[in-house]
This record gives sequence, C-alpha cells and structure tokens, in this order.
Amino acid sequence: MSTDASPWWERFFDIGNGLQWSSISSQTSPWAEHSLPWIELAQHDNIDLPIVLPRLDADGIPSWYCAGRSPRGTLRLQEALQSFIGPSYSDFDGRPYMLNADDPVEAAFAAGTIAPSYRIRASTVEDVPRILRALELYRGLLERMPKRSQRAQRPLGTLRAELDRAVAAGNEDEANRLLDRIRAIGRLDAENLLYLQISVLAGLGRWREIVEDGALLNQLTGLRLPPRVLVDVHDALYRQYVEPSEDPNAPQEALAAFKAAGLHRRSTLFGMRRGIRAPRLLKTFFLYELAREDAIHPRLLDLASELEQLDDAFAHALLRLQPTKESPRPTDPLSEADAAFDNFEIDLALELCLDAPPSKKRLTRLIRCAEDTDTVEVARRVLDAIKPEDNAERLPAAWTGRLAALKKRVAKTGAQAPQGWLDWARQVDAGLDEERAMAALREHLDTWDPAELLKDKVQASELVIIVNNSTETAESVFREAAPLLYEALIPEDGTPQRHLKPLLQLLVTKIALLEDPSQNELELASDIATTLLTIGLNKAEYTDLITDLEDLLGTQMSAFKVGWALDLAELLAIHTCPESEQRLRLVLGVIEKARPLAHRLTPTDTLVVQNLCQDYSIDCPTEFVKEDGDTIAAETVDVLAGKKVGIYTLEEPAGQRAASLLENRCPTVCVELNHDHECTNRLSTLARSADIFVFAWKSSKHQAFYCVKDNRSGTNPMIQAQGKGTSSILRAVLYGT
Repeated sequence: MSTDASPWWERFFDIGNGLQWSSISSQTSPWAEHSLPWIELAQHDNIDLPIVLPRLDADGIPSWYCAGRSPRGTLRLQEALQSFIGPSYSDFDGRPYMLNADDPVEAAFAAGTIAPSYRIRASTVEDVPRILRALELYRGLLERMPKRSQRAQRPLGTLRAELDRAVAAGNEDEANRLLDRIRAIGRLDAENLLYLQISVLAGLGRWREIVEDGALLNQLTGLRLPPRVLVDVHDALYRQYVEPSEDPNAPQEALAAFKAAGLHRRSTLFGMRRGIRAPRLLKTFFLYELAREDAIHPRLLDLASELEQLDDAFAHALLRLQPTKESPRPTDPLSEADAAFDNFEIDLALELCLDAPPSKKRLTRLIRCAEDTDTVEVARRVLDAIKPEDNAERLPAAWTGRLAALKKRVAKTGAQAPQGWLDWARQVDAGLDEERAMAALREHLDTWDPAELLKDKVQASELVIIVNNSTETAESVFREAAPLLYEALIPEDGTPQRHLKPLLQLLVTKIALLEDPSQNELELASDIATTLLTIGLNKAEYTDLITDLEDLLGTQMSAFKVGWALDLAELLAIHTCPESEQRLRLVLGVIEKARPLAHRLTPTDTLVVQNLCQDYSIDCPTEFVKEDGDTIAAETVDVLAGKKVGIYTLEEPAGQRAASLLENRCPTVCVELNHDHECTNRLSTLARSADIFVFAWKSSKHQAFYCVKDNRSGTNPMIQAQGKGTSSILRAVLYGT
C-alpha cells in the first residue's frame, strides 16, 4: 500500500492505474521498458527535462500524462508533443489537461510536476504502438540533447513586452505562463506583481474577476495606483455595476446602481484620479462625488468640464444630476484635509488645502498632496498656490528639500514627460532608450487624450513618418510598443477612422520584417489585418497587406503555424478582395505549405482546407482527401444528431461558415449564433438551452463571457475555442477542445 512518504512516481503506479509499481520496478510488465527511462529523467539534475508516464484504465486502454518540472521545460513540451504525436494518432491538440486532485493517480503526477499538464489518448487501439514509437523517439532525442549551458535570465523588460503581446492576442495560457516567469525572476515586489495581475485580467476582459475579488480590492487600499491599474480597476467597476443601467433618458438609475453596489463606500479607490481622462473612470469618479453627502463643488465642476468634452451621450446626461446648490465651504479645511489624508482621499485633501488660509501647515500638506499624486499637473498647481503668508522660507530643512525637489521636477520633468503618442514617438526618435521609453509609455499612456490619433489626421501622419523612418534602436522600441499602440487605435464602439490605415498597415509591416515572429505576434498581425479589411482597402493597399502576410508565412511551417495560416486564408476569403490574383497566390502558398503536415491535421482542419479549395475554385490536393470517405461527417452525426449548438463569436462570418458546415453534414443539428456584447435575454436563453455551447473567447472582452458562464451548468460548461476561425470553432464543437 502506498503512502505519501513514497516517491510520487510510485504513487502514480498504484490504485487507479492498471500498471502497478511492483511490476514496473521488477520489469515483469511489458510497460516497464517504456516507463522506467522516463522515471530516470524525472530524477535527473536537469529539471528542464519533461516527464511522460502511462496509465491503463479499467478496460486496459492507455493514456499518457505529460508535464514538466520547470517553466522552461513546460514551455517546450507542448510544441514537442504536437510535433511528435499531434492529432494524427491521438486526441491531443495542444490544450492543457486539468488534473483531478481527488484522483490518486493524477494527484501523484501533480505532486512531481508543474502546470500545465497534458494528457494523450490514442484515437484507436491500432494507434497505441505508433504513439509508443513516437514517444521513444522523443525521449531518445532528450537523452542525446547536450546539457544546456547556464545563461542569464531573460531581461524583465523583454518578458513584460511578451506579456503585452500575449494579452493583446488574447492568449490567456501564454499570458499566465509569462506572469509566472516574471514572478519567478524575483525582481518585482508583491505590490508590482499585484498591479501586473490586474493588468492581465483587464487585458483579457476578465472584469468580474477583478471586482468580485474582495481580497484583491482590499490589497489596493492606501496604494498609489499606477495610471494603468487605476483605469483597469475603474473600468471593471463601471462595466460590472453601472454600465447595465446606462440610459441617457434616466441617468439617475446609474447613480442608484452605483449606490446599490456600495461603491460610494470604497473611498480609497476614489482617492486620486492622477489627471486621467479615461471615460469610464471619469464617470465613476463623477458618480462617487454625486453619491457623497458632502460633495466638494470644485471637484464636481472639474469632472463635469471633462465629461462635457467626451463624445458620450450618457456622460452628458449625467451632468443633469449635478446639485443646484453649491456645497457649503468647510469651516476648518485643514482639519478636514487631515481626515481625508487618513482616509487616503488625496484629491479631496488637495482641494481642501487649496481652499484653506495660508499657513506653514497648509504648505506642508500641499507638498504632501503633490508627492502622493505624483503628477506634474498637481505639482504645478501646488507651486502656483504658494503665497507669501505660507512662509515657505521658514520651513524645516526636510520640507525645504521636498519643496525644492518639487520645483526641480516641474522645471525638468514637466518638459520631458510625453504629452501623447506623437510626443512620445518624437522622444524615442531622438534617442530615448528602450527601458525608459517603455516605462514612460506605460506610466503616461492613460493620461493622454485618445482623440489625438483617432481624429487628428496630421498627428497620425507624422507618427507614421517617425515610425517608418526609425533607426534600429527606435524600431526596437516601436516593436515592443505595437500591442499598446494597436489597443489605443481601436475604439470600443466600432471600426477606426480610415485615416489610421497607414499606421495599421505599418504595424503589420514591422511584424513581417521580424526574423522570428512569435505566435502572439502572428495573432496580432492577423487581428490588425482583420481591422484593415473591415475598414476597406484599395488595390494598392490590399497588395501591400498580402505581401506582408506572405512574408509572415515564411518558408517554415509548423503544426501550430498551419492553424494560424488556415485562419488567415479564411479571413481573406470572407472579406472584399480588390486583387484576387494576389489573394489566390497567398492561399495556394498556405495549402502547399500545409501539405507536408496533412497527416498531423485534425479532420476539422482538413475540412477547412477542402472548403478553402471550394472558395477559390482550385483542386484539393490528394493529401486532404480521405479515401475512406468524409470522416468528419460520421463524427458530426455521432456527436450532434438532434442536438442544439450555440456558438458565440464576434467574427460572424467564421461562425456562419462553421454553422453551415455542421448543418450540411448533420441535417438534424440546430446551430444558433450570437454576437451580443452584453448579457441579453437572447444570449442567456441560448446559453441555458444549448446542448453544446462554444465561446470563441479570443474574439470577446465583453460581459458576454460571464453571461454564458453563469447560464451553463457545472456538468455541461461552455467550451472555449482556441481561436477565432472556423477550424477552431469546429474543433471545439466536435471534440470539446
């Protein structure tokens, strides 16, 4: 009988596993020769070596559990499994497998490895020997691999930039892996790791996970939140509690929802606005002031003036809720300012100090407000408010030094802090190094007016010229900033302005010029291409885009890249084409590069290839034609006969193609599509009634995710598709992955 004191691999070959440690260790089992070498690797000093161990179920059917012992080993394991095995002989498609802590075998495996784990099952009994041979080949390669020399850890800035790209591509698994790697470096303290966690959740659209985590919000108490985090938190609060009640004809309902959620009692989250003009943040701060019994009139006026500048009908409606009477002036502003400091309400303390009579105490409080807020704008207001009666020359030496530092910052930093994307790009072009450039971008981005690029053609054109003619050093900075720039260019309420096409096109070109574009950079290029095609391109612009995409396809094709390439070819098929010959050349290149990997493609990928050939009226290569008939048709009938399938995606054409293919191969299936951004009755009803519900998660950052999740049962959860294209949706419907 096994005990917790025994090695984890002995517990793996115990109760629940048809393979027992006694027969494995004595080599009386035929599986010993396949298992013992992996166990030796599990004890190797090189923790980057992965582990693969077999398990037999009650019917004698094997499955293989695969994982690593270090983040580096885990990162390479998935691609290796895809290359050596893939979907040809098994159900493996690259998705992680969640180990069950209540299963003694899986719990033992979890004890000796790190997440994510993967599980492989043979497609047929005949495929078991093929999988064994492939795994033996893989293990032999690992054993012959020379020992990796110790190298310096990758710079934190590089990992941070990769994290930005993973979030921009909607790659949650990769984002979480990179977040773990950043934690492992140990250079960020708990506070900055908390900020990074919030940014990742917000970037992936997981708003509710931010606002419903009381412990997380409590950790923010008293912290001077960076602008990006401040925006993310207030975005989450507004989306979750207020946005469902937005009605320009009844703005009081939003105020009631704000109060009902208890947000007016979270004063620490409204302590400092730091000059940020993000629309949702402005509205939450304005509602907070309206909900206060002792609202400060100057603060309301300041917020109201900024709300008036927004192109937002509901923001203008909120202005009607302003009190008609001015709030009474405080009798003892400095005492109330001290109370505000104790409650971390720095903006309120600033207004009270500015309203107080001159004194040395008033001046020290103003200096503290400027230091806590940490913006040049507030520092300048404080310096302008100093009066002779404040007796600045009689301050203690420590305060005199702090005041001098404030003056120095206004004189120096005020002129250097970027005032927008264009000003930032000019500084980069003038020689600002990458580390300082990216730090400045992340610090100031959320204080910039988004209309700068979205509506100003002149500034957008100058930015294109700067980026296009950048030096090698500056080009590296612009590459790292590409995900943040793309995010800034995409308005939530629709397609970007047409004058932004040259800038978007340039971002694709910059990615295409890379020698080694990552999976996230490929996804980012695909997203930008989709945006360009939605805006509309003329013949010359379309030709340039196709040329860049051909460069991205390159000469090498992997099992991962072929899925991206098929989605790309499909994207071109469903959008207007002003240059059909160029498009056909790219599609033929995709199909030709996919032919050597045809045996590794899933039936759904093969079906997409066949469909593309029909779209472009070309002969389908024999590698993609099944001699034994339409495999997917039989699978479709078996899985979907008489069932209702719900598909949520914002890429409507991809959803429509997936629905058409399913209905053509299984006439009794009912497929219903949805693309609502909010939790509508139609979406919630579909989520409850569908036998199978697929959520194309990479194409939505709206409340729809939680709407579907809340309306699915624990035994029948929603299935998250790996990508946005038809192939990903079909795979999710048929295989649940």
